[in-house]
Amino acid sequence: MLIYCYEAIIIIMQNRVNQTNQIAAKLSCPVCEGQSLVESESNLATTIKKAISSQLQQGKTEQQILTNLQQSYGDKILLMPPVNNNTLLLWAAPLLILLVGIVVLLKCKTASKTGSKK
Repeated sequence: MLIYCYEAIIIIMQNRVNQTNQIAAKLSCPVCEGQSLVESESNLATTIKKAISSQLQQGKTEQQILTNLQQSYGDKILLMPPVNNNTLLLWAAPLLILLVGIVVLLKCKTASKTGSKK
């Protein structure tokens, strides 16, 4: 019986670690540029991961935890920031760069065709 209780505790702990890592993978380390909380070994990242685990233990949902962290650290804590007026350029920039690149390539192609006909 004691073995079953021990195994159940281990499973619960593993599930909490997995849930913590799933949430931490969606968050950017406030200290380390370009790293998620899972990748980061900074003290702040460790503190935030412990806070996530604690909040999970209290029964909070993933969305509640993400919302709390976003309120504390701003949108920059999210690896995938929400689309809003402040982040619209961030989301549109790759498309704009692609479109400008296509236009430039087409103009160069057209210019080389007209230049070779002369």
